[in-house]
Amino acid sequence: MILNILINTLSFIVVIGVMIFIHEGGHFLAAKFFGVRVEIFSLGFGKRLWGFKRGETDYRVSLIPLGGFVKLAGEHIEDGYRGEDYEYLSKPRYQRIFILLAGPFMNLIFAILLVAFNFYTGVKKPQFYSDKAVVGYIAKDSPAEKAGVKLYDEILKMGKKKVKTWEDFLVESFYYSKDEIIMEVLRAGRREFLKIKLRESLTGASDITGIYPLFYTYVTDVLKNSPAEEAGIKKGDVFLWAKFKGKVYRGHYLITETILKNPGKRILFGIKRGNEILEKVIIPMPRKEDKSKGMLGFTFDLKYITEKYSPLRSFKKSFEKNYMYALITYRIFSKVIRGKLSIKQFSGPVEIAKASGEAVKSRSLKVVFEFMALISLSLGLLNLLPFPLLDGGMIALLLIESLARRDIPVKVKEKILQFGFWFLILFMMIIIYFDLMKSFGR
Repeated sequence: MILNILINTLSFIVVIGVMIFIHEGGHFLAAKFFGVRVEIFSLGFGKRLWGFKRGETDYRVSLIPLGGFVKLAGEHIEDGYRGEDYEYLSKPRYQRIFILLAGPFMNLIFAILLVAFNFYTGVKKPQFYSDKAVVGYIAKDSPAEKAGVKLYDEILKMGKKKVKTWEDFLVESFYYSKDEIIMEVLRAGRREFLKIKLRESLTGASDITGIYPLFYTYVTDVLKNSPAEEAGIKKGDVFLWAKFKGKVYRGHYLITETILKNPGKRILFGIKRGNEILEKVIIPMPRKEDKSKGMLGFTFDLKYITEKYSPLRSFKKSFEKNYMYALITYRIFSKVIRGKLSIKQFSGPVEIAKASGEAVKSRSLKVVFEFMALISLSLGLLNLLPFPLLDGGMIALLLIESLARRDIPVKVKEKILQFGFWFLILFMMIIIYFDLMKSFGR
């Protein structure tokens, strides 16, 4: 427990520290490019813990590791702006906009670079992600069951978005969460159009619809003295179907459910071994922990494929993936603001720390890079929102001034920034509260 908390905390500090360094580094480099003096480059807020001064800049680490900042000379009139050429407010508005854009832009570029690296070195994923989106299981009382979705339907379209693979289906499920849409499916050679009201989920895309994929169970090991061993099941066998009381059940979920529900009963299985299809009658034995549930006595895994591309193709795939995540992020944010989705959709420091720890504990650089890319993208997108105190909000004020061809009164700006500050404080407190509630299972 204590070790997990320590790993999560340290992982969070490192991941967030890198993201902040990238973000503030963008502001820093842009400011230097336009000749603006940088007085402070800080990782964290509050009291200065450690640092050094080089040139006119104090590079420091501060007490609160939940952000960072770059303090520019002459950034605010109340800070003693004197009209010197090296001061921020002395620069044309378009240069100030570029300086503000540089932080989020660096986060977006960093996310693209990380994902491109993964694609170039090879990304391992379940094969069914690239298969057609065929329904392998439907949860009871789910949106899919209520909409009339049937087993083995192939999903062709969700709303206006085409679905070619299971991965497409997962993405569109998040995109349309809590919406009522028309879902187009292919059923026995005919196209059907079903009205489905998706729900909200904090666990996964399949829970949004109640639809789970069609994939098959690959045997990885057979337990001694088990029904599977007695039936001659071997490592590498693939369970294709189970036949019980005249009904055939295909795919992992339905085969597993059939085994669980029928201990001590004869079930006919279709098993693929190499190029051969075998039929075997096996009787599941009761589980030790729950006699009402059956088991055959083997372990299984999924079939995986590796996506690996040339450098140019890797960047293209990375851009496409990050663009897709950006659309989903903004759509979810919009729904939360409009009250259509719960604020629980947002993750705060506690949840991010947990996810950071899980990524690090995977001992996979690619998993860590994937997670860091998602955080970097989210940070960049968040800062581009036109809200006071965020980069996007400051850019919006500069654009308004450019259109009006005059400065917004200082007192008005102060009121806007004060509102933004207290709103963000309140927003973060709410996020942290729900973070803690989720941690305690509430």
